[in-house]
Amino acid sequence: MMLTKTAAFAFAVLLASALGIPTLASSLTDAEISTMLRERIDQDSMGVGIVVGIVDGHGSKVFSYGKMKAGGDANVNGDTLFEIGSITKVFTTLLLQDMVEHGEVKLDDSIGKFLPAHVKTPSYNRREITLVDLATHTSGLPRLPASMCTFSYILWHHNDPYAGFGKKDLYRFLSSYKLKEQIGTKFEYSNLGMELLGHVLSLKGGTNYESLVLLRICEPLKMNSTCVTLSPELKSRLATGHDEGGKPVHNWSSPLPGDGGINSSVNDLLKLLSAEMGLAPSSLSETMSKTQVSRHETDTSGQQVGLGWAIQPKSSLVWHNGGTGGYRSWIGFNKKTRSGMVVLSNSEIAVDDLGAMLAGHMNADAFSRRGVAREVLGDFSGALSDYDKFIELKPGDSDYERLYRQTLLWRLGRPPEDLSKSLTRCRLGWTKTVARFLAGELDEKSFLQAAKKRDGETVSEQKALAFYYIGVMRLSKGDTGGARDWFQKCLAAGLKGDDEYQFAVAELARLNAASPP
Repeated sequence: MMLTKTAAFAFAVLLASALGIPTLASSLTDAEISTMLRERIDQDSMGVGIVVGIVDGHGSKVFSYGKMKAGGDANVNGDTLFEIGSITKVFTTLLLQDMVEHGEVKLDDSIGKFLPAHVKTPSYNRREITLVDLATHTSGLPRLPASMCTFSYILWHHNDPYAGFGKKDLYRFLSSYKLKEQIGTKFEYSNLGMELLGHVLSLKGGTNYESLVLLRICEPLKMNSTCVTLSPELKSRLATGHDEGGKPVHNWSSPLPGDGGINSSVNDLLKLLSAEMGLAPSSLSETMSKTQVSRHETDTSGQQVGLGWAIQPKSSLVWHNGGTGGYRSWIGFNKKTRSGMVVLSNSEIAVDDLGAMLAGHMNADAFSRRGVAREVLGDFSGALSDYDKFIELKPGDSDYERLYRQTLLWRLGRPPEDLSKSLTRCRLGWTKTVARFLAGELDEKSFLQAAKKRDGETVSEQKALAFYYIGVMRLSKGDTGGARDWFQKCLAAGLKGDDEYQFAVAELARLNAASPP
């Protein structure tokens, strides 16, 4: 027997709500993470497929939702490969430190020591660029060479922007570039600098960049799904990248892959995190710890840079993100709690917010998203707390959160606030109308009539929202049959992009569990 999508989700809501299992390394519960991933894709259209991994001293867990390709049947999972973009940089800087440990290079070696003799390297006041300057983005080199920003280059390489810049182009750039300030004094994030570092290390190692990564990092950590060049088997597990609109895009490639050329999976990156935190025995752990030492201030307040890693000393968070044409990634760990998280997505919509949430860094929008997930799961007290925090942080942009909290008050046995105290702060036309209904100033008939006149939302949206809020008020008065009817009308309206749609699905699940129709 097959469950419909709504019925399957309803069962998941009830099961997750009943279990309320806390995750290993996050303050979010397993159910909250799963719900937020589903809402992010199905409701907010912020991705096609997302995989999350969490690891700490108790073990690891993987959460996934969505598809390998938009419109396809295959689901993403912990073994799905993604382009990880600039997370590649922490592999490059780990290679650097590993070569330092083996006496092959020194951090303060100048790059000219390893490049061909005909390549003139930039200098400033007789100071030459060193390996550590590249690894900490303090070399004075720009983010990208000017040649990659010309109209003709972008026209020819817009689908694969790094493919047209190779070793000869790098040498030509270095021989002609004039540094504008003292080396080692200012942080300026540089993809070019990390490409150069990866190239220099491969020259010293006598092999290509990928071979160094596989031999020195992937083999010791048993990361068998991490590579630059995809074998047929690995390619079959590579998720298709998508633009913000959900359309498939071309994969990126680079002759100089040290800044962003690696593909990997969540399961493999959890192995990297375990070694970074010393959770799993590894010959690389001591070397890794040296890349996590703060070396320079960045251009972000309260944030420093180690060898590749971004470091927030106050919170003990060490992290990096990444992005290519159709993928986004985030990886991080807390050095004090020894808990790590990784997020991979096959969409160019950023996942930094999700990574930060998993790491316990909650901004206003994060509180709102978690509040919605908690309300769907039936954690009304937790949801109310999150909405209150959002309103505190964004008092002028909290119309719907004020409505949500009003409907939760009665569930928690608290008297709803009157219109003058809270709901009059709703600024949008339609939310003011909903506020008046919740405060008892409009009856159902007047409310439905008002929904037929566009006032900030489309008429179809306003009608669907009216159905939901009428259902809530019926439920608050004990009219479960009437509430069920109105919630069903809300679902029939089909506005899956609204939080209220998810609330209606969850309310029906709870009603049907208590008293099957």
